[in-house]
Amino acid sequence: MSGILGMWNAIVESVGVLIIVFVGLGLMLGAIEPGRAFGRIAGVLGCMVLLLELPLILAGIWHSLSFWQHLEILSVALLVGFVMVYGATPRSKGSNSRG
Repeated sequence: MSGILGMWNAIVESVGVLIIVFVGLGLMLGAIEPGRAFGRIAGVLGCMVLLLELPLILAGIWHSLSFWQHLEILSVALLVGFVMVYGATPRSKGSNSRG
């Protein structure tokens, strides 16, 4: 699990640094107003913190659950998936299924 989380952290950090560099270039070239640059950088940093911490929190919660709780979560997820794919389709008002 740490290998996947390590790769995820590297991807998020790389994308975040690229976005901050582009905002800085836009600021230097005059494409972004100085007042908006701080807000954009704060938004990028907020998203980075969320994307870096959320998987760790979810992994910690998942590992603290018992086997039966894992089965319950997976069964609910499968049920929701089946309902979304094969859910009830609305019938037209004029059709009668009895013949």
